[in-house]
Amino acid sequence: MKELIVSTCEKNFIRQAVSQGKRLDGRKFDDLRKLDIKYGLEWGSCVTTLGSTKVVAQVSCDVQVPKTSRPNEGLLFINVELSGMASVHFESGKINDAEVKINRILEKCFRESKCIDLEALCIVAEEKVWNVRVDLNILNYEGNVVGCCSIAALAALAHFRHPDVTSTGEGIIIHSEAERDAIPLTIHHYPVAVSFALFDQGKHIIHDPTALEEHVSDVQLVVCVNSYRELCGLYLEGSSIKTVDLVVRCSSQAAKIAKRLVDYVRDTLQEDQNVRNSNMQVPGLVSCVNEDSLFALSQERLIIKLTDRELQEKIKELTTETEEKLDVEMKDCSNEDMKIVSTGPSSAELVSNLDVKVGLGDKNAWMVDEGGDYSSESENSEVELVQEVSRHEKVIQLELSGDSEEEEVTVLKPENLEQRDLSQKLPKKKKSGKK
Repeated sequence: MKELIVSTCEKNFIRQAVSQGKRLDGRKFDDLRKLDIKYGLEWGSCVTTLGSTKVVAQVSCDVQVPKTSRPNEGLLFINVELSGMASVHFESGKINDAEVKINRILEKCFRESKCIDLEALCIVAEEKVWNVRVDLNILNYEGNVVGCCSIAALAALAHFRHPDVTSTGEGIIIHSEAERDAIPLTIHHYPVAVSFALFDQGKHIIHDPTALEEHVSDVQLVVCVNSYRELCGLYLEGSSIKTVDLVVRCSSQAAKIAKRLVDYVRDTLQEDQNVRNSNMQVPGLVSCVNEDSLFALSQERLIIKLTDRELQEKIKELTTETEEKLDVEMKDCSNEDMKIVSTGPSSAELVSNLDVKVGLGDKNAWMVDEGGDYSSESENSEVELVQEVSRHEKVIQLELSGDSEEEEVTVLKPENLEQRDLSQKLPKKKKSGKK
């Protein structure tokens, strides 16, 4: 078995939340996760779901030779399989400590408490007895596996029927269900295992812990109790408990929880029996697979949940803090409290005369040139494009006003165009000619 690695931040966060009376999934300390039991077509098969923890139970029987120490009693064997499918921390094909722990707790809870009448399983004393085998396969490991396995084993044993047997002088005859009805097991009481996680030396007690809460807790306590408030077993893991009153208090809480769980198991058994007696089609374990549902493969994104009450209180607290920060006296502005300030031609600004200004901003910082021309042409461009001149030399012919028959031709280069003002007339050159 690989060790579950939990960071220090997660440990501190969970412990701080527990010290404040909160859990990651939004439950109270004594709340139980959603429990669901589905029975199969065969007798003694069921799927039990406790939150995200899921266990499949199957009860079978065969004829064997009894023990020499108890020749007139049947046999009860419980097998727990915890493979890598349940969690990545477990290895398939290898016996780990978690399997051994769960197996021992369930044997104390069911076999040593004598909840099943083993003498009723005897066929022929010292020769043949029924051997009842309970196989528990953990599909998903998400905390409180012992409690989920105990509920699954109890429901499967109460649902199981073994064939009727007739003993003759020479041997025995095992009848099928078509010949005779199957016989249920004789159960004296219904025990279940209730798990607790203790924090801060027993100051905070959590029922039905998750896998993360079990790993972070100081003490893990499992109390096996039946609906008659009788203690059937006790298992303690972790640091020692200083006070005895803590065990008594946990046992009292476990008795109340056990009664609720046993009542739920009996109700589900009665519903299954009513369906079978009415000759209706038994859905079986197929109903556990919701392939036709839109949310068949949906998964909750957040593990941390808040109740509606806590969420409303948090919203109210944040709203109060925001209102205190924005505590500004709002006043209605009339026409007398406002004035119009001109900022330039065809523009003005509405300014309040009140001392308190909210959302008005500072004074307009734009400068207005009073002597400027606000025509559309000047607004579009302050520089007028006179002429584009390429790099090649161009010859410009200028027609001079005058009566002279002779025309003067001047060649201008690009460098001369940048320095010469074309709006002025070029000076005339004096001609040296004959009169």
